[in-house]
Amino acid sequence: YRLYIKTANGREYYSDYVPYKPTPEIDSVSWQRKEQGVQIYANTHDPANKTIYYRWDYDETWEFHSSYQSFYEYKNGNVVPRDLSVNIFRCWLSNTSSNIMVGSSAKLQKDVISLSPIRLIPNSSWLLSVKYSINLRQYALTEEAYQYWQNLMKISEQLGSIFVPQPSEIRGNIHSANNADELVIGFISAGTVTEKRIFIRNGQVPGWNYRSGCELLVTPAVKDSLEFYFRSGENSPVDISELEGKPAWSFSTTTCVDCRRRGSNEMPPFWQ
Repeated sequence: YRLYIKTANGREYYSDYVPYKPTPEIDSVSWQRKEQGVQIYANTHDPANKTIYYRWDYDETWEFHSSYQSFYEYKNGNVVPRDLSVNIFRCWLSNTSSNIMVGSSAKLQKDVISLSPIRLIPNSSWLLSVKYSINLRQYALTEEAYQYWQNLMKISEQLGSIFVPQPSEIRGNIHSANNADELVIGFISAGTVTEKRIFIRNGQVPGWNYRSGCELLVTPAVKDSLEFYFRSGENSPVDISELEGKPAWSFSTTTCVDCRRRGSNEMPPFWQ
């Protein structure tokens, strides 16, 4: 296969012909509790011993909760009961990998990849405050594609070192049809993609000790005080309270009360 590109301004580019490479299934996505956090690994193999070169990327999603469950809201100058059918306590957020991950079994007798590091979730991260999921994708590479991605990985990890290849040296398999001297960055591969998803619950990870850093405060239930704290929307009431024997409201920053400030309250379709 090859890819042909024609841009809006008439420039043309084409890739070298590349072989179609089927990708073997991912055997498992495993994880271990480490001193630094939770380390996630890829495990795979090719019984035919033909793949040898691999690349991975992933999407990750995590469920998180508001630090405080609010039953009230500030509206039109007053604190009133909140519509509890609107979920502001349980939310989700997703992210896509940005680092380059490649692996090779070229120096092994069998085409087996075991415990290839994919993602380290740092200790006490909010990604594992409730539940975390990673969907790993695996790609089979040619040796040329592997070298291209490995060089890019070295640049991204050792930027600034005089011993790392310079961007001008990282030539892919895409070329300009108009100017043979034009530097074109990119590499085209052809093949299938395999994927596997796992979930990790907070209760599965000993000693996670996530702390939100949120603080619950109290303000008198008088108009001036309520307007001072709530009018800007930076703070939100939580529940009825008492201050020096008088009616009051407990409150916190809205980010700590309404999870929609940091994510979406719509459950992903794949969530378990």
